[in-house]
Amino acid sequence: MQSLILTLSLLSSALTSLQVTLTEIKVAEARGIALEAPVVPQDSREDKIREYIAKLRKCESGGKDTALNPKDTDGTESIGRFQFKTATFYGFAKQYNIKVTSVWNGDEQEQILRRMIDDPKVKFRGQFPACTRMIGLPPMIPLQKG
Repeated sequence: MQSLILTLSLLSSALTSLQVTLTEIKVAEARGIALEAPVVPQDSREDKIREYIAKLRKCESGGKDTALNPKDTDGTESIGRFQFKTATFYGFAKQYNIKVTSVWNGDEQEQILRRMIDDPKVKFRGQFPACTRMIGLPPMIPLQKG
């Protein structure tokens, strides 16, 4: 029960912060002030992405590159570090022009995942449905300008 109260308190605090930010944006727009997304230092961006990837890895495979789910929710198998379907893995490899050797290669799965994180067309809720419900979506951090 205390955990639920703490969670609700944190959510309330986050909502208040979001409301303040939205109010500031509306005021800036009304005054004709153009707002730009903040430039996030590359180190900070990489740290946040690395943290998300670690959480996704733990959620999808328990951190095991040899994890195999022979019958996922759609009835097909999911393989390895990030539980890719074979066709999905090779499809993204081709799309991103990444030379890969095997769907079982965890480093290659991570390389594809990193490109997916930077691709605004990728629907993470569709690719990693159970884990995005648990850990959320990847950080949408703008690339450093310049």
